Amino acid sequence: MEELLTLKEMLLKDNIPGALAIVEELEEMGRNDIIKTIRSYAVVLLLHLIKQQAKNRTTRPWEVSIRNSVREIQRENKCRKAGGYYLIRTCVLKNN
Repeated sequence: MEELLTLKEMLLKDNIPGALAIVEELEEMGRNDIIKTIRSYAVVLLLHLIKQQAKNRTTRPWEVSIRNSVREIQRENKCRKAGGYYLIRTCVLKNN
């Protein structure tokens, strides 16, 4: 909230470079929060996939959790305005 008040003050004082620096900082903070959220869902996803593999079975709760984690990762990873992605997939894991 403090950043928004500082941004407002800078805009009122016509300090455009300072205001842009704050906007960039806010964007970076938002991006970092999204990446942390994606990481949390990825941890849950991996835990359930490892459980399935280790126990050589699955349960309905694991399946639901896996499906929800994948859905949330896809949702969080999508940049709303730019139409791109925060994290780009660089490799595909295959089940052998």
